[in-house]
Amino acid sequence: MDADSMAGAYRPFSLFRKGSLCAALGLAAAVLLAGLPLSGCRSGPGPTPTGGSAATPTGAPTIGPTGDPVPTGGGEHPMTGTLPVEIAGVTVVPHGVSGEIASYGREDPFAVPEDLGALVRIFVRNVSEDRDIRADVLFNGRTGLDLVGTGVLSWCDVPDSREALGKVSDGLPRGTLDCWTLNILDPGFYRNGIAIAMTDRKTGEQAQGTIRVAEADVTVERIVFASEAGDRIPDGFLVFLRNRSASPVSLGRITLWPSYGTYREHWWRETAAPRSVAPFGGEAGIPPGDMGGARVSTGPLPFGEMVLSFEILGPDGSRDIYQSTKPVVTEFDLSMGWGTEALVGSEAFRKTIRSLHVNTFHGGPGAYYDDPDRVAAHPMKTFDSLPDIAVKSSPEWLPLVHGSERFGEPQFDNRPAQGIADIYLAEYRESGYPTTLTLSHEPGFHRYAGLTDLPHFDAYRVVAPHADRWGAYVRYGSKNVPWGAPLETIGFYMRTLAALSRPNPIAAWSQALSDGWFSLLRPASGNPNPLEIRIQAYEALANGAVSLYWFNLSGKNVSANRDRLAVLQEIGREIRTVDRLLGQSAPYAWENRFLDLDQNVLAGEDHAVLFAIDLQYRKAWYNEFVSAGPRTGELSFPVPAWLRDCDAAVRVHRDGIGPIPVRMEAGRAVLSDTFQDTALYVLYRSADGDLAGELANRYDDLRRFEAAFGFDPIRNDADFALLEAEVAALP
Repeated sequence: MDADSMAGAYRPFSLFRKGSLCAALGLAAAVLLAGLPLSGCRSGPGPTPTGGSAATPTGAPTIGPTGDPVPTGGGEHPMTGTLPVEIAGVTVVPHGVSGEIASYGREDPFAVPEDLGALVRIFVRNVSEDRDIRADVLFNGRTGLDLVGTGVLSWCDVPDSREALGKVSDGLPRGTLDCWTLNILDPGFYRNGIAIAMTDRKTGEQAQGTIRVAEADVTVERIVFASEAGDRIPDGFLVFLRNRSASPVSLGRITLWPSYGTYREHWWRETAAPRSVAPFGGEAGIPPGDMGGARVSTGPLPFGEMVLSFEILGPDGSRDIYQSTKPVVTEFDLSMGWGTEALVGSEAFRKTIRSLHVNTFHGGPGAYYDDPDRVAAHPMKTFDSLPDIAVKSSPEWLPLVHGSERFGEPQFDNRPAQGIADIYLAEYRESGYPTTLTLSHEPGFHRYAGLTDLPHFDAYRVVAPHADRWGAYVRYGSKNVPWGAPLETIGFYMRTLAALSRPNPIAAWSQALSDGWFSLLRPASGNPNPLEIRIQAYEALANGAVSLYWFNLSGKNVSANRDRLAVLQEIGREIRTVDRLLGQSAPYAWENRFLDLDQNVLAGEDHAVLFAIDLQYRKAWYNEFVSAGPRTGELSFPVPAWLRDCDAAVRVHRDGIGPIPVRMEAGRAVLSDTFQDTALYVLYRSADGDLAGELANRYDDLRRFEAAFGFDPIRNDADFALLEAEVAALP
C-alpha cells in the first residue's frame, strides 16, 4: 500500500496529535463490533475453563555435520534433487487480531481482514561435509523481495533480501543450519503449501520441495533467559511449552546452536546439549490442553541470535520444534519515559523519580552518565537507539542499558517492515541487550510480527492520541464514550502482541501524565485519574509485560500533577515487590466474566501470579471513569498441572503483604477476598520455601528505599515546593 493511502487511513491518529477539534470531541460515527454476547465467560490462552562475549556452552554435541552427504531430505518437509539440503523444521506463528479494537472501516488498511496470514520460519540445513552452497531461492516461483514489493509479505529475511542488503551472508556453508523468515500477509500464498526451489549458483544443481504451513500442536510460548551469576550474561533459560493436542506429550532432547558472535555470518554450525534440564514440577509430561516447561542450564551463552530445537515425545513418536531468538537477560524495568533535562538538571526530580521505583529513562545516555557521582547516587538505565552496539554490550555498560529504541512508531510513521528488518539484521541481532519496536494499532500488529526482541505497544485509553475509533465500543455499555475507550481493551493489545511475538517477551507503554492533551468533553482533566492509571497498568502487567514505560514523567508533568504521584508510587511498589516473579513467568490464562471482571494467570516455574481487575468501574457525570467501590467474592483461577499442588498464597497490596487462604478445586486456585479496582496474588508451594517471607522482606525494603531519600514531594509541601522550583529553573 502506498504512503498516501496509509496516511489517509491514519488521519484520525494524526489529527488528534495536532489537536483537531473533531478528534478531541471523538465524534466519529459508531460502528458495531463483532464479538461475543454480553453474557458468559470468555477465556484466552490456557485450558478451557471448567467454571561482550562469553564462552560457547559446553556439552556433547547432539547433532553435527557428520556422515555422508545426503542429496535429499526426508522428514515432514522432504526435498528432492541433487543439492545436499534438507528442511530441518518449519515454525509457524499464525497472525491474529482480537476483533475488539475499533477501526475506521474499509479505508483503514489495519482493519480486521477476513483472513490473516502467518509468520513462517524455515530452518534449512546443508547436510554436506565438503560443499558450500550459495543458491538462488524461490518461494512459489518468486523471490522474497518480489513478494514484499507486491504486498504478499510485509518483510522477509531470506538469501535474496540479504544479498540486496549486502551486510549479511546469504550462503549456506557445509554442515550449517540457517533460518529463513517470511512474514506472510496473504494466506492464499501458502494455502497449498510453499514450493521452495533452490539453484546453486556455482554448479547449477537444484533441490525442490513443498513445505506445509500450519501451526504445530505443541508450541514454544515464551523463552526467558536468565543469569544465575546475577549479571547480564545469559547462562540458561526457562522455556514454556503449550500442548494444544488431544494427547499428553513430554519434552525430550534440547539442542542449542549458539551464535558465533559475528554480525555477518547468518548461519549456525556448532551444536551443544544443555548442562541440565529440570522440568517444571519434576515431570517432563505436558497434559493435553495445558502448558509445561523446564529450567535449562547452558553455561554462559555468547550474545547474538541463536537457534534452539526441542524434541517433543508423543504417542505417535517424536518430532523437533525449532525456534530462533536472541539470548538477552531481560530484567523488569520501569521507565519514566522522556525527560532527561530534568533528570540531569534537578536533584529533587531525581529523588522523586527514584522514589516512584523508576529505574529507566528514554533518551540518549550521554549527559546523564557524565557525572559518576550522580550515577552512583541514582543509577538509571538508558533506553535509546544505542548505535555503538559493541560498547553498550560491554560488561561496563550492559548493567546500565535497558534496550535499543531504534525504530520509533512504524505504524504511525507508515514505515515499511522490511526496512526495519534490514536494519535489525545488519546492526542489532548480535547485541547483548534487546531491541524494541513500538506498535500503535492492534489490528495491524501482525505486519510487524517477529521483527525485534522486545516489542511493545503505545496505546492509551483516556484523552490521548489514539489509532482506534473511540466511541465505537458499543457493547461496553456506559463505557462507550467519545473522550476515551474501555480501559480493559489494553488487555486485547497485550494478548495479541504476546501471541504474535512468541517466543520473545513483550513490554508496554502505560498512560500516566500527558503533555497537554485535552478534550472539550472532559475539560477538568486531560490526564488519567488514579483509577484509570491503575487499571491500564494492571491490564498490561496481567497479560505478560516484562517492563512498563510510563508516559510521560517529564519534569513539567511531575511538578504539575502532584495528585497523581501517589498512585504511581503505589503501583511501582507493587511491581517491584513481585518484579522477579513477573519477569520469570509466561501468560497462561485469561478469563472475562460477564464483562465485569478480568482474571489473569501468569505461570512461573514454582509460582503463579494471579490478577483480578474489576471492570465494574463506571462513568462519572464529570466524564471520568471512577471506581465502583470494594467488591467481595470468590475468585477462581485456572493453573497449570505442575502448580496444582500449591497450598499457599499471599496478596500483594500497596499497604503490605498478607497471607490469604487458598484451596485447589478441579485444577483451579480458589480464594475469597475483598478488593477494590485491582488485586494481585502469588500462589506457591509452602514446601518450596518461604516465598511469603521473601516478598514481605522485599516490600519492607521498598518502603525503606522510599524513605531513604529524606524527600517526599507527595506528602511534604516544602519538598514539593523545592521540586517545583528546580524544575521551573531548568533551561
